[in-house]
Amino acid sequence: MADDWAALVSYWRDVLASLGAQFRQGYSAVDPVRRDTCRYCTLHPVCRVHELRPFEAGE
Repeated sequence: MADDWAALVSYWRDVLASLGAQFRQGYSAVDPVRRDTCRYCTLHPVCRVHELRPFEAGE
């Protein structure tokens, strides 16, 4: 299990480093990983996700 945990932590570290680098470069794409992410978000008034796709009922 330690190897799996270490691999997961390494993956998270790489993803966060990449996101940080993109943020510093001014990259701000709207790119939710999962389709149902918007359902649980409380930032709808400031989100740009619907600029990319039409509003879907239930979101």
